[in-house]
Amino acid sequence: MKVGNFSSLQVLSYLEPRMNLSNSERNKRQNLYKGFDGEQAVYNRLIQQLPPSYHILTDLLLSHNTSEFQIDLLLIGENTIFPLEVKNYEGDFIIQNDNWYAVPSQNEIRNPLHQLKRMEILLRKLLKKGNFNFSIKPYILFIHPEFQLYQALPDFPFVFPTQINRFIRSFTSSPFQSNSHHNRLVTFFENQRLSRSAHERLPKYAYEKLKKGVVCQECSHFLEVLNKKYLVCHNCQSTEPLEIAIKRNIVEFITLFPNEKITTNVIHDWCNGIHSKRVIRRLLKLFLQPVGVNNHRYYVVKQ
Repeated sequence: MKVGNFSSLQVLSYLEPRMNLSNSERNKRQNLYKGFDGEQAVYNRLIQQLPPSYHILTDLLLSHNTSEFQIDLLLIGENTIFPLEVKNYEGDFIIQNDNWYAVPSQNEIRNPLHQLKRMEILLRKLLKKGNFNFSIKPYILFIHPEFQLYQALPDFPFVFPTQINRFIRSFTSSPFQSNSHHNRLVTFFENQRLSRSAHERLPKYAYEKLKKGVVCQECSHFLEVLNKKYLVCHNCQSTEPLEIAIKRNIVEFITLFPNEKITTNVIHDWCNGIHSKRVIRRLLKLFLQPVGVNNHRYYVVKQ
C-alpha cells in the first residue's frame, strides 16, 4: 500500500466533506485542482508521445539552503533537463512594463517569468551540489484553449496551447539512450524531494471535530453498507467494493494524521463503524504491516 507525498489539494479534498471550509479555503482547493488538472493533461500527453528514453518527474518540491521551489513537470533528456511550469490560465492577459494584468479587469497577477527564473537559479545550485552537469532549459506551458497573452516577445520561454503538440514532437528529433547517469539523476531528485512545504497554510483541524465515515468518490457524500462486499452512495447511487473503499479511507487517515498510530479501533471509528472490527482488522492486515501483538498491535505502511 503506497501513500503519496503530502499535497495541499489532497488534504483540502479530504477535509471538505468532513468539516466546514471557509470560502477562501474552498477557492484555494478549486484553484489547486485546476492547476493539477492542467498538469495531469500535459503529463498524459508527454507519456503518450515522448520517446521512452526521457524520464518524467512530476510535482517536485525541492529546496536549496532552506529556499524551497516547485517544479510541475521535469523532463530529463540526454544532456539537458527541461523544467516545465504548467499554467491553466483562462481569458485574456497583457504584459506591460514587466507586469502582467488580466484583461479587461486590469487586475495584476504574479509574473510567472520571475518564478521561472528563481526556480532555474535554485535548480542549478542543487545540480551543482549533486555534481551533475546537465544544462537547464525551462518553459512555461499555457494549456487552456481560451488563453490569450498580448505583448509577449518571441524569445520568451512560452509554449501556447496551439504549440504544445509541436513542442512535444521537438523532443523526438534527437533520439538518445538512457543510461546510469540519467538514472542517478532521477534517484537524486527523488531523494531530495520534500514531502511537504514548511510554508504551507492549511485549515486547522482536529480528529474529534471531523465527520467520520467513508466518502463517495463521485459526489463526496458518505457511503453506506450495501452488502458484505460493496458500499453504496444513496445520493448518486454509485457503488464501490468494500476493500477499495476502506483502503482509500486508511490513506485519508494517514495523510491527515501522519503521526497517529493506526489501530483497528481508530480505523473502525474513522470509518464510522461501517463494518465490524473483524473486517477492519482483516483489511489492515491485508494493506499494512502489523507491529506488536494483541492490545498493543498497530499498523505501519509496508516498505
